[in-house]
Amino acid sequence: MNFWIPTIQKAVPFSLTTVIAGMLFNIDIVMLSSMKGDEFAGWYKAAVTLTFVVVFSSASFIYAIFPIMSRFFLLDKDSLKRILEKSSKYLFVIALPISAGMFLLSERIILLFYGSEFMSSVIALKVLSLYLPLRVVSHATGWTLASIDKEPLRTLSAGISLIVNVSLNFILIPVFGITGA
Repeated sequence: MNFWIPTIQKAVPFSLTTVIAGMLFNIDIVMLSSMKGDEFAGWYKAAVTLTFVVVFSSASFIYAIFPIMSRFFLLDKDSLKRILEKSSKYLFVIALPISAGMFLLSERIILLFYGSEFMSSVIALKVLSLYLPLRVVSHATGWTLASIDKEPLRTLSAGISLIVNVSLNFILIPVFGITGA
């Protein structure tokens, strides 16, 4: 019992963050579907799926260095700071050309993966591609919070992001449709 209660208490913020992250990736689609229809939601989902591949790739790197960050938090806080700075910088530098490429080649990318029926996804892919460099840095800082035993702050940050996202969707989707999402 001495093991399980503290373990579950530590796991709750991680679980909540995961649930909120899932909602963040899908709430736009649900709201688009209800406000503009399933066709718009499908076009947006196509762009989100392509963007998610890049985000997941950067996440894999962060997951790999998470144990190192946790160890540095206990043993060498200067090294933790350096690894966060370097990870953020490198992820940003890698994401920048990917973002630019996705933006410039979005039409070709949509044609390649989805065909001409999904050309309405192009604008969503362009907008989402601009978000990539910031997202990968955000991922690095979020997992740093987890590595320094501040997961509840990460959960709070994700919750605030969800509230802002939903609020902006209520305002922007009716006016701008898929671009607003």
